[in-house]
Amino acid sequence: EFPKELKEAKGIGLIQGLALKEESSLTSQDIVKSALNHHLLLVAAGPKVIRIVPPLIIKKNEVQQLINRLKNSIKSVSK
Repeated sequence: EFPKELKEAKGIGLIQGLALKEESSLTSQDIVKSALNHHLLLVAAGPKVIRIVPPLIIKKNEVQQLINRLKNSIKSVSK
């Protein structure tokens, strides 16, 4: 959904990292700050990587909430 900003996602199990494209003007810190405004806690793992570490007991509907909040966070900073 964000081909200009996101390069790839990788990780193991629930621990995932989203890599931003080097040519993107966004930084991981931009998205982390925006995510806080959308009630989503993310971690910057370098200037171009966002780490997502949800709780192990996350429910299916909470995963959908996480995805929606992440999308809204990226949309609000990628204008």
